[in-house]
Amino acid sequence: MNQEALQRYGTTLLKIETFLRECCVKNWPDRLADWQIQLRKLQEATPYDEQRLREHLTRSRKATGGMGSLGDIFISPSAGDCIADNPAEIAATNSQLKTLIHALYEISDRLLSSRAE
Repeated sequence: MNQEALQRYGTTLLKIETFLRECCVKNWPDRLADWQIQLRKLQEATPYDEQRLREHLTRSRKATGGMGSLGDIFISPSAGDCIADNPAEIAATNSQLKTLIHALYEISDRLLSSRAE
């Protein structure tokens, strides 16, 4: 797999984790941190296990949509998130989150579509 794209994938996981932590979203930041640790272990493994890496990417891609997914998150003060009760700020924050989630979908999908190098 393309190592540069894998690096972008790992960076995207970190960006989403950081963003969600800053917004005080529960559960997902810890899960994403675990996924980053798993990714590093897979990248460092000898021999290289492409099947497990593909499973990791598939899980991330699936986590971008559906009930209980990253795509299901809506950051708001009523959910206990760290954000002002300001409709414009809420909209902008959720738009930024959706952009990050879309980036995760795109990079994981691109990597899954590529052949081993």
